[in-house]
Amino acid sequence: MLVNLKKLDKSSNKYFIKLSDCNFINTLAENNITLNRDYDFLAEITLSLKGSRLIAQVKLKASAVLECVRCLNSYNYNIDEILNLVYVPSESDKNDMVSGCRNIELKEEEMDLGYYDGNSVDLYSICIEAINLLIPLNPLCSNDCKGLCPSCGADLNKERCTCAGRNTIIYN
Repeated sequence: MLVNLKKLDKSSNKYFIKLSDCNFINTLAENNITLNRDYDFLAEITLSLKGSRLIAQVKLKASAVLECVRCLNSYNYNIDEILNLVYVPSESDKNDMVSGCRNIELKEEEMDLGYYDGNSVDLYSICIEAINLLIPLNPLCSNDCKGLCPSCGADLNKERCTCAGRNTIIYN
């Protein structure tokens, strides 16, 4: 869903994205994100321009289906957060084209910024970025998850293992 930045009002502009939007579902799938369809998903994105800086406040309510890194079971991870993201225009002179890839050296103060090209911004991309920032890198179904037996593969949360490697628990 592209928004033309030249048409933004001087005040804040609100946009809503729902999971029922087929284009958004396709974008999620392309980014390997699975949301629980039984949970109401809503992203409210408020855009405002401060000079050339685009401020995006993302209110996100969703439930992602994640796989625990210890026991490999799927579980629902609820998201109910507000993120403030800042985007600035990309500068073509910062981008060296080397074998089809962009090589960009960012300064420390630029690490918290996103970049947009031209006069439009894709709200789906903003929403995907927000979801990715909120999903844990090493998802755990619970902090006390015992994981799998490294020898026989038994789920130590559900059963006791009787193999020789039963005393060994491996965590990430």
